[in-house]
Amino acid sequence: MAKPFAPLDPRQLRKLLREIDSRRHYDAATLLHWTVSDREYCVGCAVAMDQINKYLVGARTQIRRIKRSIEKIDRSHSDMMKPGLSRTSWQAALEQVFLDIHYYFVCWDAVRKMIEFLKTHSGFKAVGEVYKHHRRVLEQYGDARDHLEHYDERLRGRKKKENLAVPSDMGNLHGYVYTLGGERYDAGPDSLKKLERIVSDLNGKICEEGIVRFQKIREEESKLGQH
Repeated sequence: MAKPFAPLDPRQLRKLLREIDSRRHYDAATLLHWTVSDREYCVGCAVAMDQINKYLVGARTQIRRIKRSIEKIDRSHSDMMKPGLSRTSWQAALEQVFLDIHYYFVCWDAVRKMIEFLKTHSGFKAVGEVYKHHRRVLEQYGDARDHLEHYDERLRGRKKKENLAVPSDMGNLHGYVYTLGGERYDAGPDSLKKLERIVSDLNGKICEEGIVRFQKIREEESKLGQH
């Protein structure tokens, strides 16, 4: 359980203010580093926020790859209908898009795990609010990642195979929608917009709460100056 916000001792406060004054801008990761009360976790929380932003960049890259692969599949399928042309190009594009979707789900799940870390260790109420609001979609993509990361457990003869609503569905693609076991997961641009909104919401709310915490630190500085 994260500690509630509490003033730092004078030595910690002066050190923190020197670090703050050396920076030219405030972002969510920096504010977490400065204002998380449990100093054991301040660096970890800042790193977690950085990781969230990095995996969002990774998700954007994957969507571009998925889009290119689907376009290639469509072109290759049309060419495949022509006499004398093989299925090689179509198969290669199909195999690639499934790999790209797998890592896209990994990016989503990494964001979920980092938000959970922040919720547990930052002491920021805003993080819990964001997680609660977006929990359903975050867990949905966590399930998608879990399916693909442990695909062997979904094969016939394994226990989790029996838990699938549609056991014969071992991974199919319908436009940008990936299905497995009868579950549907959007792997297209609309799903990326959802992830971008979650990360933007998280960044904004952490900055709002972080600035309030920072102001309290400044107030502590003022009190020290009066003694």
